[in-house]
Amino acid sequence: MSPSPNPAGGVRGALGGWVLLAGALVILAGLYALVIGRALRRDPTDSFSTASLADQNSAVVAPWTVPAPPRPFAHDPAPGRFGPLAPALRGLGPQVDSTRPRPALWTIAFHLVNVSLLFALLGSGRKSPLAALGISLGWGLLPRLVESVMGAGGGRVVFATTGVLVGLLLVRAHNWVGRYLGALTFLSATLVDEVALAGLFSAAWITVRDRPVSVREVTRSTAPLLGVLVAYLGLRLAAGRFGPALGSPLSPLARAGVLLEAFGTYAWLLVDPIQPWARIGLVAEPSYRFRCLGAFLLAALVIGAWRRRRTGHLRDERAALGWSLLLAALAMSMDLAPLMHEVVAVDHRIYLPAAGAAALAVPALERVAARWRWSPVAWVAPLLLLTVVSVVRLETWLDERRFWIVTHRTTRPSDPLPAIALGRILLRAGLADRARPLLDAALSAEAPPRTRRPSLLELAALGRVSQGDYDGAVPLLDELVALRADDPDARLARGRLDLARVDLAAAWGQLAELEARFPDHAAVRAWANEVAQAVDLADRVRHPIVVGDPVRARAFARLGRYPDAVAEWRRVLEQRTLPDPIASEAMESLIRFAAPEVAVEVRLDFLRHRINEPDRVLDALLVARRGEVSRLRELLDR
Repeated sequence: MSPSPNPAGGVRGALGGWVLLAGALVILAGLYALVIGRALRRDPTDSFSTASLADQNSAVVAPWTVPAPPRPFAHDPAPGRFGPLAPALRGLGPQVDSTRPRPALWTIAFHLVNVSLLFALLGSGRKSPLAALGISLGWGLLPRLVESVMGAGGGRVVFATTGVLVGLLLVRAHNWVGRYLGALTFLSATLVDEVALAGLFSAAWITVRDRPVSVREVTRSTAPLLGVLVAYLGLRLAAGRFGPALGSPLSPLARAGVLLEAFGTYAWLLVDPIQPWARIGLVAEPSYRFRCLGAFLLAALVIGAWRRRRTGHLRDERAALGWSLLLAALAMSMDLAPLMHEVVAVDHRIYLPAAGAAALAVPALERVAARWRWSPVAWVAPLLLLTVVSVVRLETWLDERRFWIVTHRTTRPSDPLPAIALGRILLRAGLADRARPLLDAALSAEAPPRTRRPSLLELAALGRVSQGDYDGAVPLLDELVALRADDPDARLARGRLDLARVDLAAAWGQLAELEARFPDHAAVRAWANEVAQAVDLADRVRHPIVVGDPVRARAFARLGRYPDAVAEWRRVLEQRTLPDPIASEAMESLIRFAAPEVAVEVRLDFLRHRINEPDRVLDALLVARRGEVSRLRELLDR
């Protein structure tokens, strides 16, 4: 006769698990708060960055519009992605601007809630919930999930996962109220992010796994879930979101290859969860290693399922839930819906599949613990390791400069997006000498179809202009105009370069072509006034009246010849008897356009002769800019 269960022991074990979980969540929340607080208070250069100078055409000012900052991950909503409730949650999710990510406390809170829900799903009612507690906390600390919690694209997945876990808890109650409430929860989560469909399939699996296999019984048990699926498909069809794939259409064979590579890549990400990557694979450059891995794993799954068809269902409900959730979430993460990205995988899409893998790990770990007893202290080392790596990744993610430097070093050369982002940061800081070789290398290495080439050309030309190499920028902008024949901004950039070269005839020719092709474009009309005024500017530049002429320095700057403007302002400041407005303008221009070392040298020399005339605003701006550039150089040289 088997021994009767001990309800009191089970209650004490479950209560102790929840107490431990609450304490761990407090520590985890404090960890996020500490790291985020440190990032936001790091030093005065963060408040300076590109926001205070770039908006005033400072640091390096391009003679054309600088490309918009690329996002860390290529997973912006595309024609195939469907999530009508996602915009309503946008205010709750993380925001990313041109200087740094701004973490959202709501997303962090939902992540902590998800840890609790996962523990409730895996360890609720168990006499010894230690394995479920450790796995749930380990899942919450995975470094790969940092992007989901902090990234603009990952917030949707975090919110959708909350709905999935709540829905699974409701459905697992095995009553009609739970099924219908769970179905409504799944529908809400699916309308936030389609990855929540994985929860729908998982719920259907655990609903029918212990029931007689008959069409009538299966249909009756899963009717609420089928209703959700029909409603989702109807809404998606009504919204017209069964559109073509992003980018060039792929043949079925090529798409199958990408899916195999994605399957192998995501499987590897689950095995290697502590080394997150910002850019994972390129659709344009296949990785046959991961395609072979994906094909092998798929074949193993098919063979395993075929062999298990005679042995019945998985005995542990959590294992059944884990397998169904893992495979369905991986399928949705690989974009089986008609959508393709330029990258094969992204870290934030591993959020829900990792929860499925956690569900699989708990029963296996419990069996191991039953055979070889170990102390609960054994959990400390792996959780501490995950904590340390997550803190490092979180601090990297919160520092735009460090993030893109690390990403550029760890990304294959054929992927140009990290070079674009890092090059833009370097140019904004006035480090054209460091940006130019980086951008030139990216231009040479970008893999077909070279969708990022226009941005690379624009930034590479900007790097040459900021160094005074105006003729070197000509072929780059000529290629940009050829690639963007119908874009007036590309031709405006080419025309402004002609002004910087003081080639007025070429500038008038560009203006005539722009007015013929884009007569109603506001920027073209504004530039016509610039060209008209360029005659006087060019005359002042070519024929200086005096040495150290403020008017000539302004003319250089308006033509886009910033190195020449810096040299002229330095000559202006050599005059010790300057009116205060001229002296302030000269110093401010040097802070904006010159290297920080040059600006500091000139400023100190100026103050030695006019010691009673410090300017706190200018000096604060100079110190901030020097700190920004010094920090950036330090990160580059590590």
